[in-house]
Amino acid sequence: LIDKTAIFPKLYETLKSAEHKIQIEIFLLGGTIGSTIADILIAKQQNGVQIQLVVDSKLGALDSFKDQIIPTLKKLKEHGITIKAFPVNVLPQDPTLISNIGIINHMKLVIVDESKAMFGGMNFVDTEADNRDYMVYTEGPAAKALSPIIAKDWQLSPDLKWKENYNKYSFHSQAFSPILTEEPEQPFPGFRIGESWITKRSARRLVLDAIANAKESISAELFMIDEPAVVEALVQAKYRGVKVRLLLDKVNLAKQAHPLLEKLEARPEVYHIAKR
Repeated sequence: LIDKTAIFPKLYETLKSAEHKIQIEIFLLGGTIGSTIADILIAKQQNGVQIQLVVDSKLGALDSFKDQIIPTLKKLKEHGITIKAFPVNVLPQDPTLISNIGIINHMKLVIVDESKAMFGGMNFVDTEADNRDYMVYTEGPAAKALSPIIAKDWQLSPDLKWKENYNKYSFHSQAFSPILTEEPEQPFPGFRIGESWITKRSARRLVLDAIANAKESISAELFMIDEPAVVEALVQAKYRGVKVRLLLDKVNLAKQAHPLLEKLEARPEVYHIAKR
């Protein structure tokens, strides 16, 4: 599903089809889009559907996001829907640009009845809906395999607590063990799941394995890239004869974040910045 005209109609349709449970873990939820989703969730809960909603504990971090997010979450809370705030402060940091700026819960994952799923890059807020973005819709075993991701975050995340007419919020967290594994899960043959989680860093391994196993071509379209190991793996793939195409956003912060990108910039057929 490419861009808002395809994504949001399918999202609303999927949510409205729920009969037993809706699970949502989302970075940004607000504005008219968030309000529409809230109305669906409220109606579904009133009809007996279980709702699990996990949000970023920083509420998007920026005031411009909070101004859109808080009214939506206020509506949900006032209608009895529990909102959990993922404790991002317990996530381990990596030596990357995003980690240095501040870690967030960047998830965009929706599961309905453990049988339908949507995941990808689109945030559910008006100011971000015009971005070039995508979501994947899937049904069956893949959706069921993704459901435990939200279930475990729902279990460990505290309730979002409000203060002073919703203008302030708070959450508590607890101590967790260090990273235990970097190996992706494989719930069934041909399907692997990578995560950036409290005791797990398997998303990087998933990407590196895919690059290492490439035989003919690699095509990637990204907002930014500042992971040194991934950049080096792309360079090495090119040297062994794999056709590599990397499309980055014109306003790409990570272009200045790591000198390894110079290796890609030196090879014009590998690296290109979108003219937007």
